Amino acid sequence: MSFADKVSLLHPFGQPFTDDVGASVQTQFDFSEETTQLASSLKAVIPMFEFARSASSANSSSGQVMQLCFVISDARLDSDNRASLQTLIREMTEQHILVVLVILDLNENKSDSILATKSVEFTPAGKVITRSYLDNFPFPYYLAIQQVEALPDILVDTIKQWFELVSIQSK
Repeated sequence: MSFADKVSLLHPFGQPFTDDVGASVQTQFDFSEETTQLASSLKAVIPMFEFARSASSANSSSGQVMQLCFVISDARLDSDNRASLQTLIREMTEQHILVVLVILDLNENKSDSILATKSVEFTPAGKVITRSYLDNFPFPYYLAIQQVEALPDILVDTIKQWFELVSIQSK
C-alpha cells in the first residue's frame, strides 16, 4: 500500500508477487508528499489484514494467524498524533498485527538525522523539557536505516526475527 493524503492499494493479499508485479509496485512509490496521515492510513490497513486473516483461517486449521505490517517512513510525526498512534498500534497488536516502522533516515547532514533530533515540551509551569525525538515514540518496534541499500538485508533479518517470535509464541 501507498499512503500520504490518501491510501492506495498497490498489490492485494492473495495474489502472487512476481518480479513484474514488484517492478510495477515500485514505480508507484515516489515519496514526494509533504504530509502523511499515518493514523488514518493504518486504520485503512486493518480491514485488509482482517480479510487476509479470515481467508487464511478458512484455508487452515493451524490456529491463530499472526500478521506483520511494515511501514516505511521518515518518521517525522506531529506530536499531537503520538497518543492516537500509540492507541491504534496497541489495538493492532491485540488483533495480532505487529507493526514495524522502517525509518528511512537518509539525511546528508548527520545533525538532521532522526537519531539526533530533539523534541521540546513546555510544562504548565513554563519549564522547557528537551528529550530525544524517539523517546515516547508510538512505535514500539522500529528500525532506522541510513543507507537504503541495506533495506533488503534488514527486512530479511526482521522477518527472520518475527518468525522466531511467532514460533516461540505458538509453543
